Amino acid sequence: MKKKLLILKILITISLFIIIDTTQLHSQYLENYHFYHISNKKKSSKLKTKSTQSDGTKIAKNQLKSQEIDSSIVVLADSTERKDRIISLNQLGDVHILKIELSDYNSEINIVVYNLIGKKVMDVYKGIPKSTSPDYPYEIQSWRLPNGIYLCTVQGKNFRKTEKFVVAR
Repeated sequence: MKKKLLILKILITISLFIIIDTTQLHSQYLENYHFYHISNKKKSSKLKTKSTQSDGTKIAKNQLKSQEIDSSIVVLADSTERKDRIISLNQLGDVHILKIELSDYNSEINIVVYNLIGKKVMDVYKGIPKSTSPDYPYEIQSWRLPNGIYLCTVQGKNFRKTEKFVVAR
């Protein structure tokens, strides 16, 4: 009987920790979004918007992109700031796939591969990014390179990011 009570107490304690942890994660997730309530008047709904954020920055009404979740809450576009970064550089068969995230998809980028001596061995891409999605794959034709360690550099207007990759067959 005592074992059953002890096990029950342990299970209740674990459940409470899971609930508390989930609540904290949910509240952190919600901090990335701005919520506005809609007041319904005679089948028409008005969006109550703030003209300034908590830090004093003014919000232009035409910049507010919203997605309706239900009849009482509207979620504005994700306010998570995009950063210039290399998301992944993975080998897929005879090629390496590069995925990048940019803060500005309208400015020109240059993707180049260097060996460890610093000699440019391949131009991968130069120009305006082909897609505004960070899931767009840029192919590095690594089958053209001899076995070794290489540096892939993505350079834009205000940034330069480098990632190491290995060619081994």
